Amino acid sequence: MRQRPPRELRMTTTASERGAMESVLKTLTANSRGVAAGRLLRDSLGEGFPRKDFDHLLSALARGGLIEETQASFDRDGETIRYRHITITRKGARADADTLE
Repeated sequence: MRQRPPRELRMTTTASERGAMESVLKTLTANSRGVAAGRLLRDSLGEGFPRKDFDHLLSALARGGLIEETQASFDRDGETIRYRHITITRKGARADADTLE
């Protein structure tokens, strides 16, 4: 029985991965200034979507030049809160199903 190669080695995406990527890009298009990764997960895929799988999707979108990830932080009650800020690129805003293939 053949096993699927790890996501990092595959060159194509599954239909469910493409659907998830499309949802992420659609959410980012509606939030042109970007959004925190955790909020993007909740708003685009729901809290039941595995965070590890979401992080893999973000990595693939970033490698494809469809999103940009930056480290950001803010202070609350004397504590520094760090998070990833995700924005869509021009290429990402123009992406279609063929781009995500």
